[in-house]
Amino acid sequence: MTEVREDRIAELVRSRLAAALKQQEKAAAPGIPATSAADMPLSPAQERLWFLAQLEPDTPAYNVPLTLRLRGPVDVSALTGAVADLAERHWILRGVIEEGRVRPVADVPVPVVDVDGTELERELAAHAWRPFRLDAKPPLRATVFRLGDEECVLALTLHHIATDAWSERVLLDDLTHLYAARLGLEPPPAPPALQYADVAAWEAGRPDADLDWWTGHLAGLPPVLDLPLARPRPSVPTWEGAAVAIEVPEPLSAKVRAVAGTSPFMVFLAGLQALLSRLSGVDDIAVGVPHAGRHHPDAERVVGCFINTLVVRGDTSGDPTGAELLARARAAALDAFAHAGTPFERVVERLQPERNLAVTPLFQVMLNVYDTGTPVSLPGLEVVAGTPPAPTAKFDLNLELGDDGTRFSGELRYRTDLFDEATVRRLAGWYLELLDGLLTTPDAPVRLPAGDDLRGRDAGLPVDVPLHTLVERVADTRPDALAVGSLSYAELDRRANQVAHRLLASGVGPQEPVGVLLERRPELVVAMLGVLKAGAAYLPLDPVYPERRNRAVVADAGARFVLTEAELAGAAEASGERPGVAVRPEHLAYVIYTSGSTGRPKGVAVEHRHITHYLGAVAEVVPAGMGSFALVSTAAADLGMTNVWCALTTGATLHLIDHETATDPAAFAARLAAHPVDAIKMVPSQLELLGTAALPRKLLILAGEAVPADLVARVRAARPDLEVQIHYGPTE
Repeated sequence: MTEVREDRIAELVRSRLAAALKQQEKAAAPGIPATSAADMPLSPAQERLWFLAQLEPDTPAYNVPLTLRLRGPVDVSALTGAVADLAERHWILRGVIEEGRVRPVADVPVPVVDVDGTELERELAAHAWRPFRLDAKPPLRATVFRLGDEECVLALTLHHIATDAWSERVLLDDLTHLYAARLGLEPPPAPPALQYADVAAWEAGRPDADLDWWTGHLAGLPPVLDLPLARPRPSVPTWEGAAVAIEVPEPLSAKVRAVAGTSPFMVFLAGLQALLSRLSGVDDIAVGVPHAGRHHPDAERVVGCFINTLVVRGDTSGDPTGAELLARARAAALDAFAHAGTPFERVVERLQPERNLAVTPLFQVMLNVYDTGTPVSLPGLEVVAGTPPAPTAKFDLNLELGDDGTRFSGELRYRTDLFDEATVRRLAGWYLELLDGLLTTPDAPVRLPAGDDLRGRDAGLPVDVPLHTLVERVADTRPDALAVGSLSYAELDRRANQVAHRLLASGVGPQEPVGVLLERRPELVVAMLGVLKAGAAYLPLDPVYPERRNRAVVADAGARFVLTEAELAGAAEASGERPGVAVRPEHLAYVIYTSGSTGRPKGVAVEHRHITHYLGAVAEVVPAGMGSFALVSTAAADLGMTNVWCALTTGATLHLIDHETATDPAAFAARLAAHPVDAIKMVPSQLELLGTAALPRKLLILAGEAVPADLVARVRAARPDLEVQIHYGPTE
């Protein structure tokens, strides 16, 4: 298991001690007084739901539907009476919002509708997903759909402003006893000791000691988790959603339960945060989790919206093992639950994240692991409880898993304006595979399963490895293939190893920037690859650029070493064996400086994982069979890196076209005629200069500038068979 850093030990001890004291206080707390209030102000959770209902009055996102399919001798009169009793018993179910307060109306009607079996599902869906008008109608509607003398469906639809998952269990238990009482099988249950108004008033009087803790704990949280979306995030979300089923196999469920000192929820949390980290490329992962929000034993039989949301902030940095991730998830969850007394709405108010209708504040992914509970029963009837398929999603992703005591199952819900079903199915499969690997080999780093990428077919290009190892892989499998100029991949690898040894002998340090000042000849690639193998970061400089600029860049980057033709010649006597320097995906690969067109050039640090993930994505859209690429622009700008590394990581040949040729239309045309190239990436202005007389054989990629439509039209007219794509890169 991971060792907790010393600066966290004291914080954890204080946090756990505070949680223990709170539990003692909860057990010894005086009873909540019954106020007999006839109305109430909105609670913090209700305030937020009321705000959302006013903001988007036509969304059913916060509807909570439940269906009870009943077979047997149903006493419809007793059933409708029991539902009416239920609404009378818990007046929050009859509450209508007037001027910021909740006031109960007289009753909730329970109509009986005779339906044909072919119409039932349509009727249930309409009942479940019709939006509520909370200022005009109660947050509960109920209908009995009768299919025959011994078959009917009780449809209950509530708004979340009056209920939560815990309340649902209370309501169903009450309904059982109220129906039995209506049948004369048992006396009516005693009235509830408390109403939601009583507990809300008690909660409002409690000191909020945890708000400062949450403020510090969530400070600096990234505003949006950058997941691979199928479409750009709309400025105004539709909140339309769908879900894919998830079944955790019994053997994996058993592994989840077997982790010592860790609850199944914590195990699922560790796996989810690991998956989100690998997909987003960040190591600061916030996941929302529900908390019952009942901070006193007296609240346990009260119906209302108590549920609170906690933000569990996970740290996945440092390429942790499965055991380390489990320990971190456990610590993060215990921390969050130790400070569960602060309403989520108050945390949002204090932190004041940038208001953005396109995303939910503080987190975009929710996890809920729950017990499925005992089956619903009504005297003399066969009861099957269910929920109509939801057409909405409240979060980008919402993983819900129910525990029936043997296995876990549920769904991964997603926003359909962001994700495609195929992507989410693949993501769900990855989650289960990652979780199984995490638990099977807990001492190994956690990795995404091999196979198809979320964006399409498998390009066979690993992305969580150092960049130079992808070139080494080609050198090992195709050593005699032509890499660049006259150099084979084996020769390129050997010469780059020599440069790496020369740098290491000179004292170059890990991730240290090393200048590369070379013309567009094979030595340029040898130098860049050698710097990477030494564990350093290359700093490309262009001899065409003014010397003053190059000197300024070297000084700003703090580079102690600059590789030139002379330096490379001096490496010829060094070892040709690979130096074996440990390089991690999050280490720097190179530093690129902007053009400085808007002022002083600025350095952009690109990590190995940035460029490898980018190359992995490019591999999904570049057609298969590209045997050659050409670098036609400076290596000191990020745009050219696509040509260089797409070639060298896939076993293609890289052509280096010098500055003079690449800016002379006649010379460029002659060069491509003599040495055809499959793929070229360039800026549109360079293509405007060179014209459309000389183009690559298969693929033209335009990037770095706005692409005029008429330029694309001219290319298509000259070469209808040529594929044209528009890209942007990792530095941009």
